[in-house]
Parts: sequence; structure tokens; C-alpha cells
Amino acid sequence: MRHLLVWTTIVLGVLLFANVGTSATYYVATTGSDSNPGTDSAPWRTVSRAAQRLQPGDAVFIRGGTYHEQVILANSGSDENSRITYAAYPGETPILDGTGVTPYTNEWGGLIDIGGKSHIVIRGLTVRNTAGMGGVIGVAGIHADGGHDITVTRCTVYNTRSSGVGLWNSTNTGSVKSYVTSNDIYQAVNGGTQECISVSNSSYVDVSYNAVHGGGNLPNGGEGIDVKEASRYVEVHHNTVYDLPGDVAIYIDAYASVLSNVAVYGNMIYEAGYGIGVACEQGGTANNVEIYNNVVRNTGTQGIEITSYGGGQRNAIKIYDNTVYANATGGINIASTAISGVEVYNNISASNGNYQLQVASEANIATFYNLLYGTQGSYKGTHYLTTNPLFISATDMHLQPSSPAIDTGTGTGAPLSDYDGVGRPQGSGYDMGAYEYVSADKVPPTPPTGLKIIN
Repeated sequence: MRHLLVWTTIVLGVLLFANVGTSATYYVATTGSDSNPGTDSAPWRTVSRAAQRLQPGDAVFIRGGTYHEQVILANSGSDENSRITYAAYPGETPILDGTGVTPYTNEWGGLIDIGGKSHIVIRGLTVRNTAGMGGVIGVAGIHADGGHDITVTRCTVYNTRSSGVGLWNSTNTGSVKSYVTSNDIYQAVNGGTQECISVSNSSYVDVSYNAVHGGGNLPNGGEGIDVKEASRYVEVHHNTVYDLPGDVAIYIDAYASVLSNVAVYGNMIYEAGYGIGVACEQGGTANNVEIYNNVVRNTGTQGIEITSYGGGQRNAIKIYDNTVYANATGGINIASTAISGVEVYNNISASNGNYQLQVASEANIATFYNLLYGTQGSYKGTHYLTTNPLFISATDMHLQPSSPAIDTGTGTGAPLSDYDGVGRPQGSGYDMGAYEYVSADKVPPTPPTGLKIIN
């Protein structure tokens, strides 16, 4: 799996934002008219007008201002070289606001509704205030049900009744993916259901570099990032999830289906109700889930847990090179006994409430080379340490030079780099936890300032 992750992040992550082969560029402005031709000097008035007109390869730039409308996309792009792009005009902030808008449906829709369309890019838009639209389930911010090659990037989404961004049944291939990346999502699921970012029954999806925060009124869901049902080949990485009291920050849930090949890495989680969970609600099966290089601290319950909730089976779950600190109930918990091939190694679990590492059964699990500091349970595994990991501070989990976690981990199954992207190993051995220690003599010097370059 790690070879796939590196290739995806480096190659596809660079290429996806290009909209090669644009055939026409249009404009929308609050001062425009839908009877205009949609040019820069004579723009359309509504985004909906653009959504009806755009053809493969076209792009629309939306000027700053507030647009009270629900946008339902009419057309798809033709392929990854002829996407349809909806983008903020450079340097301006267009806002799609659901206040006072009557939705076409009370459920499973979005203020931007991609609705089965493919080869779509949504970039730089603010989408807000769907919490007052529709019924109990309500309207999401940006919603795609079906289709593939969908990118939502650099958007701000808040105060939504349902998901901030939701991808459902997005069936991609290994060479073309759907992306939810570099967005700011807060107060999603405000009074409705689903999650702040929802990925359901979808394949080859990248959820990365998002900020998810600001728990609202979340009675029926509200998890930060949820990958669920028969999803497969999904990467959740380099997100910051915080301020979600009472809710799971990142949730992997097979839910009556077979979920497989999910990687959760490089995420920062704090001040949530719960850190990272792997579940099989309604008797599903979760296969091949890797959780590594994450920092989970100061949550209201567990840091990382393989839950027993809902029955089901959990196979080949690896939890490694994470730092789990000061979570109220405990650190790493393997609560399910319906497991096979579970491995827990190279983690630092420190100063968590009732335990650092807890297992419901010692069968079908391997735990080794973990640093477990604080209130201990009866189970520790093998090759463990129980000394203070010596973090920089209570909010900075980098290691001090004298940390016992330095060079005392195992290189077996270790990731190629740490949370910061620093290559492993740096010293004579592999470090435990999310951060590889870098000695002062290896840190590049700070570039000088105040110099004048003379050609």
C-alpha cells in the first residue's frame, strides 16, 4: 500500500488541478444578467446559469459577492483533460448562501449538487448556511452522489445541515481519483445527519490537507471525516481535525459492507470527543486499514480504537508510528475480539487516562516496540518501554534530544517518512511515534536575510 500512497501523493496530487484543454471561459458576477453572454465584461448573474451552459473543458470564474441559490450541475466533463471547472475569480470571495433558498429536495442534496456528474472541479468557493434548508436530514454544502473524477479544493464550507462535503458512490480508478483537499470545513452537520466530510461506497478517493473543526449542534452524526460502507483505496492524510466535542475525528466504518484498503496517516487531531476509530457497524467487514504517523491528543475518550460496536470482522489492521497523548479515557484500545492480523507497533502512548494500551483479547494480535508511559493496563506486548517520552511540550509532540523513543523502534514495516515528511531513520535506528528526531547538526541553517542579489 505504501508504494501506492507515495505515487498518489506526489504525482496525482500535482496533476489534478490542471484543467487542460479549456475550450471556453465564462464569468458570473452579482452585477451581471443571465441574458448576458457570460463574458468578463458582460457576466451572467447566477451560478446556476453557468451550470446549465458549461460543456466539457469549460471554466467559469465567479466574482466576489453573495449568491442566494442552489446550484445543480447539468453536465459532466468528458475526461480528465476536459474537466468542467467552477472557480473563484482570482483574489475574490464568491459566497453561495442557502439562507432563504428553497431546496429541490430535503435530503441527499447539496447547495452545490454535483449529482452523478463526472470530471468536475469546484475551487475556492465559500458555501454556507444550509442548516435552515429542508427537513430533518437537510442539505449538504457540496454533495456528489455518483460520478467520478470530482475535485473539491480550497473551499470554505460552514453551517450545513448535512455533510460539509459528501462523496457518495464515486467510482474512480487507480489512474483517476476524486479529491477533497485543502478545504476549511466547520460547523457542518448542524442539526442534521452524516459527517463533516463523508466518503461513502467510493473508490480511489484522497481526503487531504483539510481543516475540520467547530462542532455545531450534532445530534445524529457529526464525525469529522468518515470513510464508510464499501469504500476502498481511500487515503485520509495531513488533515487537522479539532474542536469536535463529543464526536469522532476520523471514523472508518464498514457498516454492513466490505471496506478495504484505507490509509489514515499524517493527521493532527485534538480536542475532539474521540480520535480515530475503526468500526464495522451493522456487521460489516474492514480489511487492510493502516493508521500511522498521526498525532492524537487531548480528546474526551480514546486516542485510537478498533471498536467492538456492531459486531463484524476486522482484518489486517495496522496501527504504527503514532503519537497518542493525554486522551481522557485511554490511548490505544483494541476493543474487538473479532480480529485477525492486527499489529500495533512503534507507537508512543503516553499520559492517557486509564490505560496506554488495552486489548480485549491477546489472540490474533501482535504488539511490539511501543512506548507506554502512564497508567498501565495489564497488557504491554513485547519490546516495550515505560519511560517518559520527553516531548518538547504538552502541545508539541516532537522529541527532546534525550528522549528514550529515539533509535529504539523497529524498522520492520516503518513508513518511509514521519509526520513532517522527514525521512526515516535519521539516526542509528528508527524512532517511535509520529516524529523522527532530527539532531541540530542535521537541521538546515536558516537562510540569511537582507541580502541583495546582483546579476
